[in-house]
This record gives sequence, C-alpha cells and structure tokens, in this order.
Amino acid sequence: MTPIGHGLVGIAKEWEIGERAVIEVLLTYLHRCEERYGRIELIGYNIQFDINQILVRAILCRIPTEQLEVLRRAYKKDLMQMLALLNGFRYLRASRLADALGMPFPHGNEDIPRLYREKRYDEIINYILKEARFEETLYEILSSLAIFLPHRLYNLLHDVYNVLPDRLKYLLTQFIDFLK
Repeated sequence: MTPIGHGLVGIAKEWEIGERAVIEVLLTYLHRCEERYGRIELIGYNIQFDINQILVRAILCRIPTEQLEVLRRAYKKDLMQMLALLNGFRYLRASRLADALGMPFPHGNEDIPRLYREKRYDEIINYILKEARFEETLYEILSSLAIFLPHRLYNLLHDVYNVLPDRLKYLLTQFIDFLK
C-alpha cells in the first residue's frame, strides 16, 4: 500500500492471510507512514464508512484498541462530503461519478460479497484497483479546482453556502448535476 499519487495500490488478500492479518497489515502500514511523515491523511469516497468497518472488524478480531488509535489521529478527507457541499448537501453515488469520468466500475460494491462467496477474487481485485484509481482521479480533480480545502474551512464553507445568492447556488448545483 502506498500513499495516493504514487500510482500503486497494495492489496492484502483476506482469502490468503485471514481477516485479522489484513487489519494488522493495514495498521502496521499506517503506523509506519505516521512515523515517517507525521500526521497522515486518509483520503477516500465515504472514507468514514470504511474506517468504521475496519474498527468493528478489528474489535471482533480482538486487536488491541491502542493499535487502532492511528485511525483516530489520521486526518480524513472524504471526497463524498466535499462533493455534497457543492451539491446542495445531497450525496452522489461513486459509480455515477466514475461513469461520468469515463472510469466505470466493473461491479457495484453490493456485488463484492457474492463475488467473495463465489471465490472470484480476481474480479474483486479488479474492482478495488478501479475504485482506487477513481478516488485518486477525483481527488486530483477536486484539488486542481481548489475545491478540496482544509477541514477547518469546511464549516466556514457550509455557512457561506447558506448565504449565497440563489443564482450562485443554482449554478453550483448545475455543475454537480452535470457530473451525474
């Protein structure tokens, strides 16, 4: 696993090493990044959902909670939340955005449990790689548009949006609707 922007993605395969080992690989990687770079950033589309899933599974695997602190300390950049800010606080499906960017997913995320049961691991890996590339591309687009601002400005933007003239709100909404 490597930081975004390096064009590489590491995949720890649960079907080869087990769920606990996958979580431990992730946590070890995050701890090493934190030691090397300082406070780390976790970037993704609806990233808090993923973090919550990791936390629940880690607790069920009896991983000591102090090892999970790296997830709490990490700065989170949720691309879904940032786009909602520009879309009248309505959430957009990642698959629609991926289609609009010409990067369709080979499956819906709801298909992954079935693919796992059917042992279609190559298709799961393909999905993960496509999703990671989509998130990286979306992050690059938002960054280039100066839309992705530090988290402490998020609340300020929310307040500003509420007092924008209706015409400007309409234009921002139209731009996001174009991406749908």
